[in-house]
Amino acid sequence: MRSQARLWWGVVAVVLLAINLRPGATSLGPVLAEVQAGLGMDAALAGALTALPGLGFAVFGAVAVAVGLRLGLAGGLFLAAVASAVGLLGRTFVDSVPLFFALTILAFAGMAIGNVLVPAYIKSHYPNRTASLMSAYTISLAIGATASTLISAPLSDAAPGGWRASLGIWGLAALLAAVPWAVLAASERRRRLAEVAVTARPSSSVFGVVGSRHAVALALFFGMQSMQAYVQFGWVAQMLRDGGLS
Repeated sequence: MRSQARLWWGVVAVVLLAINLRPGATSLGPVLAEVQAGLGMDAALAGALTALPGLGFAVFGAVAVAVGLRLGLAGGLFLAAVASAVGLLGRTFVDSVPLFFALTILAFAGMAIGNVLVPAYIKSHYPNRTASLMSAYTISLAIGATASTLISAPLSDAAPGGWRASLGIWGLAALLAAVPWAVLAASERRRRLAEVAVTARPSSSVFGVVGSRHAVALALFFGMQSMQAYVQFGWVAQMLRDGGLS
């Protein structure tokens, strides 16, 4: 693959994957009551379900660097897109609560790896356009989070599969996002890009940042921000429904 073509494939891949890094969490809140009824899930399990995004992003995000070192950045992001697609699609076909949870965790594992490796990929491959690509990445994240929240309930009402179709459509979107990453991963593997050698030097230990007060402060800040965000994603829609809104 020519260098210029690879760069454009990378832009498309980043945007498509970024759009798919939030809907697995944000599409659930507006149809939470339907999911509870469909699976026979009690309130405690529903609460645990809405807590999975933050927990999953923390746990699997911590191993994302190791995945990137092992598979390469493009390879790790291809794995992330496939895991998200399999988890989001698979959970729409099951009636078992444990299986639904397991597949949801798989989807969030893929999203967590994507959260960590996409910015690393941008910095590695677009050193002169990092600000522009990071802006595109951030905007795409917002588009995915907003669009899934807006269409989740109307799609559940209109689609033949109800809430299953509403949640499953994002699995198809993640599958589409995997396509350009498959191309980039194959190119990366064949050419043994220099990024693999560069990123293999530092340790992949998640405890390496504990000695930095700056890193700990950032972790606490983003942890609090994430907690507030995912509590709202999970419950605000249901609270508004309980208040009488459609």
